[in-house]
Amino acid sequence: IEKLDKSISSEAQSFGYTSTRRFSPGYGDFPLEAQQVFVIHIKSKIPWINLTGNGLIIPEKTVTALKGVRLSESR
Repeated sequence: IEKLDKSISSEAQSFGYTSTRRFSPGYGDFPLEAQQVFVIHIKSKIPWINLTGNGLIIPEKTVTALKGVRLSESR
């Protein structure tokens, strides 16, 4: 995830954008229930991914996160 995060930030910068930190469901005020949205959208591409009743994704080491990209203020 670190590699992907850096890649997204680098590509955004090459186009004159900046990126935010990444935020995962369950961190701060981002509700863990948001995991359900991720699973719904990726289930067709990754059919073995599942969600427990507690909102945890299986396989256990699966990471979901949002990362914003915005126009640089210097543009």
